[in-house]
Amino acid sequence: MSRRILSIGKRVTKLKRKDLYSEREQLRVRVKVIARSKSAGVIEEQGEIIVKVKLRPERGKANEEARRLIALYFGVKPSKVRLVAGETSRNKVFEIDYEKGR
Repeated sequence: MSRRILSIGKRVTKLKRKDLYSEREQLRVRVKVIARSKSAGVIEEQGEIIVKVKLRPERGKANEEARRLIALYFGVKPSKVRLVAGETSRNKVFEIDYEKGR
């Protein structure tokens, strides 16, 4: 699976199975979120997905920005991305609803 990395000029290589797995029409992705970053974007470093957000981690603002960046990265609407685990942690699990055949 090759996808463009947001705000970085590199390509994503193969993700590890523990980071990306599929159940029916949903995809769960483990990510590390870095808040209060100078630039926002999604990068892949040593098989790990890292989401950098500019906002502070207060009242869910950083989670919401991370959700929007993940939606943009995977090419789905933000309403199709849901935070499943890690609301107050840097390490989070997002669930992405997708249509089969895409």
